[in-house]
Amino acid sequence: MLREAKEEIGLTPLRFRKVAEHPEQDTVFHLFLVSEWQGGEPVLLGDEHTAMRWVTPDEAASLDDMGHPQWCAIFSELQE
Repeated sequence: MLREAKEEIGLTPLRFRKVAEHPEQDTVFHLFLVSEWQGGEPVLLGDEHTAMRWVTPDEAASLDDMGHPQWCAIFSELQE
């Protein structure tokens, strides 16, 4: 997660915790809540992603363009 955050959005997480882990076929998706980071505001680096924005947990649970359909279900489970 630390390497990915630095590579993808230019931040170094300082305070974080894992909030979900979701296995699917041969892949395991991990979701972390980062509450403190170093590096300023996040910016998309490279061309792997098309958009980035801040959303509330409620908004995250209803997004259908998160890149993977399972993310909405994971965010919904976190709200329960």
